[in-house]
Amino acid sequence: MNRLKVLQWNANSILDKYNELQQLINDTSPDIILIQESHVKNKCAYVISGFNTIITQNNRSIENYHNDNAITITELNNAIRISKNNKTPGIDSISNECLKNLPDTAKHKLLQIFNKSYNTVIIPNDWMTAIILPIPKSGKDLTKINSYRPITLLKMTLKILERIITNRLNWNLSNNNFFQLDQSRYRPQKSTIHALDKLITDIRQGYQKNKLTLAIFSTYRKAYDTVPTNLLLRKLNQIGIPPKMMKFFQKYLTNRKFHTIINKIYSTVIGKYTGIPQGWVISPTLFVLWIDDLLQAIKPPAKAIMYVDDLIIYTTTHTISTAKKIIQVATNNVRDWCNTTNTKINIEKTRTILFTNKSPYSIYYNLNKKNIKRV
Repeated sequence: MNRLKVLQWNANSILDKYNELQQLINDTSPDIILIQESHVKNKCAYVISGFNTIITQNNRSIENYHNDNAITITELNNAIRISKNNKTPGIDSISNECLKNLPDTAKHKLLQIFNKSYNTVIIPNDWMTAIILPIPKSGKDLTKINSYRPITLLKMTLKILERIITNRLNWNLSNNNFFQLDQSRYRPQKSTIHALDKLITDIRQGYQKNKLTLAIFSTYRKAYDTVPTNLLLRKLNQIGIPPKMMKFFQKYLTNRKFHTIINKIYSTVIGKYTGIPQGWVISPTLFVLWIDDLLQAIKPPAKAIMYVDDLIIYTTTHTISTAKKIIQVATNNVRDWCNTTNTKINIEKTRTILFTNKSPYSIYYNLNKKNIKRV
C-alpha cells in the first residue's frame, strides 16, 4: 500500500512566511499540506509550487487562479523565481538571472506583454523561433546525423510565459482528475521513485504468495515528433480547456520555427508544423496528456506504469503460461493503439524480464512481428 506524506504547517500566516513554507515543501516533497484555518487569511489566493488548492477545515476551497483570467504578478514572480540559474539563454542573451533581478516596474511591463499576448493570441515570431544546437553523442560516428543530440535554445521570456500556461494547464487537468494514476512524470509530487515503488511492491507481494511477475520494459521512437498535432488539439478541446488557452495552444503548436547553429554559423529558418517541440517547457505536459490514452488500452489483469514515454507492462500470477497470455494480449493492445495514432515502439530498446524464485522459463514475445529480447 502506497503511503501519503503529510506536512502540517503550524506557523502563523502563509503570506508572511511564504518562502519558508515553499522551502520546506521543496525539502520534504509532501503529498498533502495541513494548514490551520485561522492561519489562512480570508479571500487571499496562494500559489504554492506543486499544489493546486488549499482546503480549509470547513471545506472552503481557495484556488490559485482561474484558467482564463488575466495573468497575475504572483504567477509571474513564481515562474521567474523557480527558473534555474546557469541555463544557456536564447539568441537575445537574456538569462534567468537577468529576469530575477528585474525591478518591479520592469516586471509589470513584462506582465502587460504576457497578458496582451495571451488575450490576443499573438506570440512574437522571434519568441517562437528556436535555436537547435547539435551536440555529438559519445563514441558515435560524427559523419552520421543520428550521432548528434539536438539541444533547443529558447528565449527565457517565452519559457516564463510557458511555465505560467503549463501551471494553469496542470491545474485544469488535476482538478478534473484527468491523468491516469499510473503516469508518474510531470505530475505534482510524482517521480521515478513512485513508479519503481509500485512495481517493486507488486513483485514482493507476488513472492510472498508464491507468484511470479512477468514484465516488459519499452519506450517510443521519436515520441514527440510523431504526435499528430490535429489529434492533440482535438483532445485538448474535448477535455474542456478554456477558450483562451485553447487558442494559445493552436498558435503554439502550428507556428513554430527553428534554425541550427554550427561553428557560429546559422542555417536558414525552417518551419515545423507537426509533433510536439522538444526542449520547450510545456511540451512534456502535452506529451503526457497525449500518451495518457495508452494506459486505458491496457486492461486488467495486466498492469502498466508510465514515465513520460517509458512504459512497463506487467502481471503477477501463479503460472508462466497465464502470465504470457496476459502480457501478449496487453502488447497486442499497445500495438493496435500505436498503429491507430502513428506512434512507434522502439523494439531495439524493448526488453522482457521475469521476476521469480522458481526455476527459469523460456519466454518469447513478438511485437510488430519482431522478437522482444529477454534480460
